[in-house]
Amino acid sequence: MKLPSFIRLPNNRKFKFSPRHFDPVKEEIEQRVSGIKHSKKYFSRYKKSDQINSSRLQIIIAFLLSFFIFGWLYIGNKIFIFVPLFFVWFLYKNFKKKK
Repeated sequence: MKLPSFIRLPNNRKFKFSPRHFDPVKEEIEQRVSGIKHSKKYFSRYKKSDQINSSRLQIIIAFLLSFFIFGWLYIGNKIFIFVPLFFVWFLYKNFKKKK
């Protein structure tokens, strides 16, 4: 008969061995399939052309900012009037061509 106590002694550990079977053919097939899935992920032919690449957007923004800064240095505050007028003229010219 065991007496109750507050101290817990460790139990004996049992050795558990589960045998594994190595199948070289199955392993080779799994490696090929995972390689094909991995290569499809990076070499996709279809890309989303609707979205503008972030690096291109950064280049466009940097170009516009530098254009406004150099225009302001050389021309002055008139650059902020000429650029919107040029943009409106460009849109009007394209709209007139379509008709």
